[in-house]
Amino acid sequence: MELTFKQKTWIAFAIMTTVSVVVAFTGPWGLAGALPLALLLALWGHAAWRPVEEKVGEIATVVTGVEANLARANDDSRQLAEGAATQAASVEETSASLEEMSAMTAQNADNAGQANAMAAETRKITEQSEHSMQEMVAAMGEITEASQKIAGVIKLIDEIAFQTNLL
Repeated sequence: MELTFKQKTWIAFAIMTTVSVVVAFTGPWGLAGALPLALLLALWGHAAWRPVEEKVGEIATVVTGVEANLARANDDSRQLAEGAATQAASVEETSASLEEMSAMTAQNADNAGQANAMAAETRKITEQSEHSMQEMVAAMGEITEASQKIAGVIKLIDEIAFQTNLL
C-alpha cells in the first residue's frame, strides 16, 4: 500500500516528536521540559506543515491538469498521425492512378500514331485504286469503242454476204 504525502508527513512528525520527548525526558528538565517541548513541536509542526500541505494540494491539482492536457495532446497527436497516414495513402493512390493514366495516355498516343500511319497508307492505296479504276474505265471505253467498230465491220460483212447471196 502506498502512503500519501500527508501520511508520510505525519509519520515524520511523530518520529520527530518521539525523539524530542525522549531527549527531553533524558535531559535535565525531565517530564516538565518534555511536555511543553512536545506541545510546542505539535503546534509548530501543525502550523509549519499547513502551508506545505496546501501547496502540495495545489501542485497535485496542477499535475492532474497537466496530465489531462498531456492525455488530450497525446490523443490529438495520435489523431493527427492517423490523418497524416490516411492522407499519405490517398496521395500514394492518386500517384498510382496518375501513373496509370500517364501510361494509358502514352499508349493512346502510340495507337493514334499507328492509326494515322494506317490512314495515310489507306489514302495511298485508295489513290492507287482510283487511278487503276480510271485506267480500267478508259480501257473499257476503248473496248466498247473497238466492239462498236467490230460490230460495224461484222454488220458490213453481213451486208456484203447478204448481197453476195442475192447475186
